[in-house]
Amino acid sequence: QLLSTSQIVEGPSSEKIKIEAPENKLGEMNRHTLITSIAIPYSASKMIDMNKKTISLDKFTVQDKGIEWDAPEGKWEVLSFFMSNTGQNLVVRTPKDW
Repeated sequence: QLLSTSQIVEGPSSEKIKIEAPENKLGEMNRHTLITSIAIPYSASKMIDMNKKTISLDKFTVQDKGIEWDAPEGKWEVLSFFMSNTGQNLVVRTPKDW
């Protein structure tokens, strides 16, 4: 499943952002892999203005645990995207069961 976390950062500032563990409806996911993190101009309406700059934070990510970034002027939403197993048991039989 695809999961995400969101944090608000105000610039200009030198930020050390801890990447929080994602959660789904069952709670915090212990096994997950960070795919990417991006910063987008913050919008209280949750609408993304495609004319404004989106910044990839991958090169500022340290060991998939944090982001060390010099945030530009303004308010930014930092989105981190993860993939995680759903925890659902395998429903396809193995060849030895055929």
